[in-house]
Amino acid sequence: MTDNANSALQRPKWKKWTQMKFVELWQAVALSCDIEPRAIHLDPNFGIFRTRTRFMGDADFYERLDIALADGGTGFELVEPEDDDEVADRRKCRVRLGAFGAWAVSLEWRPFPEEFPCDEPGEPQGWPWGKYSTKALGYIAAAVWKFYRNHNPKRPNDNVPDNADVEAFLVDIGASAHMAEAITAIIRPDAAKRGRRQRKGGDSP
Repeated sequence: MTDNANSALQRPKWKKWTQMKFVELWQAVALSCDIEPRAIHLDPNFGIFRTRTRFMGDADFYERLDIALADGGTGFELVEPEDDDEVADRRKCRVRLGAFGAWAVSLEWRPFPEEFPCDEPGEPQGWPWGKYSTKALGYIAAAVWKFYRNHNPKRPNDNVPDNADVEAFLVDIGASAHMAEAITAIIRPDAAKRGRRQRKGGDSP
């Protein structure tokens, strides 16, 4: 555990965050400072971070955020949502948490929480395509990680999500409805039965 400069901020719920493959850049920086991202928010009116009651004044947080923004995604992959209007503020770009952790460790940030997930040396930063990535590949990686990372090819119909659930997840992280539908079909196991899609009235076909 690290010592927060702002003792009023709670520690991250690491059991949850270590299971999240992608987070927003500012969230990754908050986690690197041992701060629970849900305890702070970006004030859209002033462009600053606040707690529920006051300005968030952790100096390490702002210094690390400046360094991460200056890096520009060179040491870790930045994934922007499809709607560019939503990322006029690059602090909201998504990053792969393990790649960000490995990058932060390479900079010898101290203090640094031991719970922060870090890729092993030599592990591709843009799973599984190396450093090359596009928005669509980022969405594919996020969906595969969430829904199929524990899939057993020998039991293709076990724990396979409905297409509607996968599409909803993809739309939530920035994909268009059309792209979400295409990606859902692409990543669905070849041997699995067709996913059930709900009709407008709510009944399954």
